[in-house]
Amino acid sequence: FTFAAGCVGHYALSGTTSGTVCDPSQVTITAHNPLHAGVNPSAGTTLSLNTSTATGVWGATVVAGTGTWTPSGLNNGQATYVFPGTEGSVTLRLNHATATTLSVNVLDGSLKNESPAEDPNFVFNAACVAHYALSGTTAGLTCAPSTVVITAHNPSHAAVNPAAATSLVLTTST
Repeated sequence: FTFAAGCVGHYALSGTTSGTVCDPSQVTITAHNPLHAGVNPSAGTTLSLNTSTATGVWGATVVAGTGTWTPSGLNNGQATYVFPGTEGSVTLRLNHATATTLSVNVLDGSLKNESPAEDPNFVFNAACVAHYALSGTTAGLTCAPSTVVITAHNPSHAAVNPAAATSLVLTTST
């Protein structure tokens, strides 16, 4: 079979499907013709993106791609990408502030969307460290030791267990 140039049958999604709320997931969207071969959508093809949870913030810049990228800038999972006609895929970043599992939905002006077989879930885990909190007691005496408690927290300020390879360097001053 020979398909006309720009003949999109569906879109395939891939990327960083397991991550944390501390780091954005990369999402790659690739146009396929009806036989699953990569294809460049026609110039001006607008792809509308949203997430299954209607949450998530798309990154302000494109990782790979030269089309026109318009993220909403809000925590609503929405954005648009306009293909330039010279590329068949785009790679973007998706941030999520809370632990969740979601899928990315795409739809172009010809009503072509993602293929169910090529539409993975993206998992955002909360077990990441955004900052550490210090607390403790001071004995008030120069010879008495102080107790210091270091607690790891995620971006939502909830206490989490850091990864086994996490190390801290503590320094003191007098």
